[in-house]
Amino acid sequence: MIKPFDMGMSVYLDLLRFLAAVAVVMSHVWRLVLPQMPLPWPGHAAVIVFFVISGYVIAFAADRPGQTAASYALHRGVRIMSVSIPALLLAACIAPYAGSYSIPLAGQIPFPPNELWHAIGINLVFLGESWFGRVLPPFNPPYWSLSYEVWYYAIFGAWVFCPPRWRLAAASACAVCAGLKIVLLLPVWLMGVAAYRARLQLDPATAVRLFILTAVLGFGFYWFDLAVKIRSQLMLAAPDFMATLHGSDLFLGDYVLGSIVATHFIAAASMRQHFAGLVRAQKPIRYLASFTLTLYLLHMPFTVLIWNGLGIHNVAAYAALLLAAIYAAGSLTERRSRALRVALERALTAIGAQSKQGWTGKS
Repeated sequence: MIKPFDMGMSVYLDLLRFLAAVAVVMSHVWRLVLPQMPLPWPGHAAVIVFFVISGYVIAFAADRPGQTAASYALHRGVRIMSVSIPALLLAACIAPYAGSYSIPLAGQIPFPPNELWHAIGINLVFLGESWFGRVLPPFNPPYWSLSYEVWYYAIFGAWVFCPPRWRLAAASACAVCAGLKIVLLLPVWLMGVAAYRARLQLDPATAVRLFILTAVLGFGFYWFDLAVKIRSQLMLAAPDFMATLHGSDLFLGDYVLGSIVATHFIAAASMRQHFAGLVRAQKPIRYLASFTLTLYLLHMPFTVLIWNGLGIHNVAAYAALLLAAIYAAGSLTERRSRALRVALERALTAIGAQSKQGWTGKS
């Protein structure tokens, strides 16, 4: 048995999640800025990599000594809300400047003013993807996967931290709130949990071979559009049902890709000696990774603002402004999530102490 989250593995996962975020961004903006040079960026496949990484990391976080339901909820809540709330507020702020030019993959433009706050409100509580409806926040279709991930946190947290007699009921209640679409991709997220908990010790040669094999298989699965081909067959068999699934309509292919990625992580966990170079480069890698959620959640609203609101269509100028906006936003939000969490922990501790003192005085 090995320690499944040593320094090399941690840095490798940070690198992967940053590269996955870049792939999602490129899949969304490339068609807009360079339509004459089409490239097949793996946007949806990158989201599946995100889900498996998330399951792996959250399983590790829940496994740390002293972790409680309260600390788990606080860590996850601050991490998500530090960027999700600014993303939704940004959408409201840029709505008057969104113009009427339709941007590929940016959602409805212009966004109906009478639907603006309804869409923001329902996504603030991560119910935009529940069951068979779909309410995307303005100018931010990538937000769909965040709604999935938050409910995975809730379902997993309920199972891990609730007393055994309430575990199934609590996790089931969360699953009911999430709805069928979200639960349909839960197995992909749980593959990350399973990869962490496997803690398999592979011999170095086997680990390297499996690492390379799964990387090749994952790339080939995407490159040959196997998930799309599977979906096409399902759409022929059950068109009405498939039409309700939206972001989950590739679910069978996602199971295959998720299992490849999870196996890749099992191999990577046995390759400490091969990650020495990554460990030496951990500072720049972790720095870039600290902007991952900001990059993922804010690139489309900022694109609408820059491309439509400011009317900047020069590729170099657009890219420079987008990166500057992501840097500024991430520095004020995601990169401050740890400080915000510490401040909230202190505040809650102080409130708890005052409440306890008050009750003691009354008694």
